[in-house]
Amino acid sequence: MDHARAVELPLHPKKDDAPQFETLLVNSPVDSMRTLSSPARTDTDATVVEHYNTAAAKLDSLALAPTPTISDSKTVYNIYHKKERRHFVVTPHTSEFREKFCGPRTKKESKLAKVDFQTGHYYLHQPCLSFHDPPRILRRGNSKHSTPICIINNSFLWKRWKLQFGTQLANEGVIDPRGVVSKQYALKSNDEFGVKGYGVRSWRMFGESGKDYHRKVNGEKGNLRPTTNGSEMTTNLSSPSISSKTNSTEPVSESNLATLSNNSGTAAVSTGPIKPLTAQPSILSTATTMVGADQTGPARIIDEVVYLDWTAPLSTKTRRYHFQYKGIDFYWVGTGTVKEQRSWGWMLRFHHLKLVARTSLRDHIAPEMGLKNTNTSDTGLNLSSKTSEPTEYRDVCLGKYTSSLAAEKAGTLELYDAAIRRFAHDSLESSSDSMPDPQAGREERNSEEEVIMSTSASATPNAISAPPAPGQTTLQGTRLYDIIIATSLCMLIGEQQKRQTLAAVLEVGAAGGDAGG
Repeated sequence: MDHARAVELPLHPKKDDAPQFETLLVNSPVDSMRTLSSPARTDTDATVVEHYNTAAAKLDSLALAPTPTISDSKTVYNIYHKKERRHFVVTPHTSEFREKFCGPRTKKESKLAKVDFQTGHYYLHQPCLSFHDPPRILRRGNSKHSTPICIINNSFLWKRWKLQFGTQLANEGVIDPRGVVSKQYALKSNDEFGVKGYGVRSWRMFGESGKDYHRKVNGEKGNLRPTTNGSEMTTNLSSPSISSKTNSTEPVSESNLATLSNNSGTAAVSTGPIKPLTAQPSILSTATTMVGADQTGPARIIDEVVYLDWTAPLSTKTRRYHFQYKGIDFYWVGTGTVKEQRSWGWMLRFHHLKLVARTSLRDHIAPEMGLKNTNTSDTGLNLSSKTSEPTEYRDVCLGKYTSSLAAEKAGTLELYDAAIRRFAHDSLESSSDSMPDPQAGREERNSEEEVIMSTSASATPNAISAPPAPGQTTLQGTRLYDIIIATSLCMLIGEQQKRQTLAAVLEVGAAGGDAGG
């Protein structure tokens, strides 16, 4: 009974001990500790109140402390498409305009918010060139003028996607304003590092990319040099009198040009020593030379190639894509653990996918938030005939893709940054020593990834959202992260085009059946 009174005394003081009450702890979660002290109290009462005030403060600190959640260790990207799914914007910001499934839309919401697009944003641009099928360009930024990081080539019937990465793609002039590789940097090679270039034609069809660039280049083709008499003289290469002279093997000089102008009725210029005619600097001659003194021809601008393969087209598990990076197998496979939250979200049951990485059990990757371990025999990912014991491997979930019903949104991509960082530290670091590295351009990128791996052990769950320290590279800037973004875009484009093709075939079949019946 005395024990009960000792516990109840500070919580419910008697009238003699505390004739008047006041609230001391306003923010305390414990309601019974908010009325403890009195303005007229003795030293003993003050000691008791101070003791329980300290205890209540400790409870407040425990109750108000943020608990770590999975949202602190992952990055959620919204993938929006533009111009009938030709261009894609990958951004962590949400656009209310593009999130709508239907209904009125105001002009104020028609554009994304003006935010800093230099951190964690990607843009997939598909250029348009008549009678050509140029590859897509993945850029780090929010527009088609951002820094290019990857060239994406697709094959027939979505069987294989070829991803060409290179740090020299960001150099000025390699990717012209049209969004294609300039002809000066084309590399005709039979290996995987070959790049096709596209020149600027004298004509342009409606809808092609780079209208201003096309006009500028063709304008410089016609204006070779300024005038000598004060007025601007345009050298028209299509003129019959000049074109016949320039097509011959005799070099064009100032005297020859003066003779041609004299025949056309202009004043003659005194002849002198024949000097070759030099054109003014223009876009056609400002290509950056990236070759050494002992090399001939254009330099290699691609330092790494990754292939994304559609592994099982004719099977019951058609949603399966595979790519390899540093000896580690990655798979995009179908999943049912996520769903669209809208009313008709059940219709997209077979549209969601997840990214898993196959790793050996001896790597001892500890499970944590965002990292899911599965048995390879259950998932059916044992595609290689060399692995006779599927129990020696396990699959680590690195991200998930959820398709969307919105009119201008492809879906949502969730990447578990903590799991990716831990996986890169435990698996890629151990396999990088045995992997060949014939390209010298990889050394700088590998050193950047080693900075991430060395600091992953002491990284906090929300360290990615914080500004990086001086000299430290963020996870979004590594090659592995760029590969994950690029393969996810290839995967969702292939899935969407396959569904459209299947719907068109069924529509044609239904129309033919109605006509025949």
